[in-house]
Amino acid sequence: MTGYFEPGMHEDLLREREGFGDWTVIDASPVLVAMRHHEGAILHVTIERGRAVSCELFEGDDARRIDPAWSGELAVDAAALAYQAVLARPLDDAPRRAFADAIRQTEPERAELIDVQLELTRSGLAGDRRRELDQRATDLLRRNAAVWAAPVLGLTRFTSFRRGFIEGVTVSAPELLKIARTLFARAPVIDIAVLDARVVAERLFASGHLARLRMLRLANGGLGDAEIQLLAASSALGQLYGLDLSGNQIGASGMEALAASPHLAAVRWIGLGGNRAADPTPHFDYDGEAIVQEVRPPEGAALVARHGPRPWLTNAIAWPGPVPPLELLAG
Repeated sequence: MTGYFEPGMHEDLLREREGFGDWTVIDASPVLVAMRHHEGAILHVTIERGRAVSCELFEGDDARRIDPAWSGELAVDAAALAYQAVLARPLDDAPRRAFADAIRQTEPERAELIDVQLELTRSGLAGDRRRELDQRATDLLRRNAAVWAAPVLGLTRFTSFRRGFIEGVTVSAPELLKIARTLFARAPVIDIAVLDARVVAERLFASGHLARLRMLRLANGGLGDAEIQLLAASSALGQLYGLDLSGNQIGASGMEALAASPHLAAVRWIGLGGNRAADPTPHFDYDGEAIVQEVRPPEGAALVARHGPRPWLTNAIAWPGPVPPLELLAG
């Protein structure tokens, strides 16, 4: 199985019964729960419609089916299991679809939002269909966003939904360092706009929590070359798709640090407009939504010559807005 859960997290998803304390849930999905006995045996419980229907016990090299009657009292909450799977695998659409299926009868609008926003991430979606889906998602969120954002209530300033779940939040850097573990345990957040990063830059860029992110937004934060050198040295940022550093105070040495960083070598887009040094990244000029020309600044070519090719220095992203969407960067 694929490791949906961290060991020991999920006993609260199963109704306790006599003797259950000897077992620890080590893996789970909406259709299968794996538990380990304190003496080493492994039990696989197959789930249908929230009930245990069969059990297989593994002891050493022996495997045998046993009467599931004892586990029939374990009320497995398929929606809770699927939600935990979403948290553990935030880039995977399958757990999101499983969660939508589990709540479709009880929370039809939430299930619909997941369906709609998953479809919106598809490439090649026709313009009329995209506009229809965008409007439907907007309507659903207008009515329900406050309720659906409850898992992060009090933790963040703003939230955004993508693929049916809270993926984007805005939070101050000092607060993020305090609440990161709780935040990631409540919502599949992979996109954070961080405020006031400069005041705790060393601690922030050393935090392993950043490894969960695919988009980090640090625009207009007063970051200078010293802070950018700390960022460029952070091994936690190697999984990023995008990094917004626009509107800061980055000079030539900061640009050099970004281009030289082995941790940022695979980042697909870095926003660097509005800094002290010229923006070295390739981009398209637009007239409305129409591309007029591709611009490749000489500063970018010079960085490539010194440090080798980097996607963010060699590949222009076709997007008219200031920050390209994650689905475009992930493709």
